[in-house]
Amino acid sequence: MNTGFREVADILLAIAAPPRRRKERRPGDVQGAYDEWFDGGAIKTVTGWKEYHFANGTVAIVHATLTLRADIRLPTGGFVIVTEQAGAPPFWPVGTV
Repeated sequence: MNTGFREVADILLAIAAPPRRRKERRPGDVQGAYDEWFDGGAIKTVTGWKEYHFANGTVAIVHATLTLRADIRLPTGGFVIVTEQAGAPPFWPVGTV
């Protein structure tokens, strides 16, 4: 399991601005009961979150909270959590870099 920053960044970019987002499925799009599609995936809206299903098997859940949070399950079996914190963690070496 070795996912690079580039792969995770690509997922986050697609979540932020799904390429060619649309309400109707087109030939070649991800199959299933989704609310929207985009190039490379589909979106399902659930109360409290949105699920982004990517053609490569990645699934990202973006929570509808006041702070930023995305849970990403990768096709490799790995898991990445992106979350906004209220402040820097106590071990953060502020000013030491």
